[in-house]
Amino acid sequence: MGVIFHCSECLHATGLGIPQIPAAAASVGLFFTISGFVMVHISSERHTTASFALGRLAGIVWPATFAAIALIALRPWLLAGLPLTP
Repeated sequence: MGVIFHCSECLHATGLGIPQIPAAAASVGLFFTISGFVMVHISSERHTTASFALGRLAGIVWPATFAAIALIALRPWLLAGLPLTP
């Protein structure tokens, strides 16, 4: 639902007539609550802060970054006004 909320916000701004889904906004807060709970429980003594941060970087940030770049490169009209820059 969080992804749907953010996508609807972005797509609504394109002027293509795609509606916003404001009810999905509650899922963003729920996502952060649940992910915070999970992060606390998986970061035990066997993980250092650096290894935890690197794992999160590898598991979330890089795939999301490459997905956004692919979307902008392949379907630039979906995210009009958001240029692909280094």
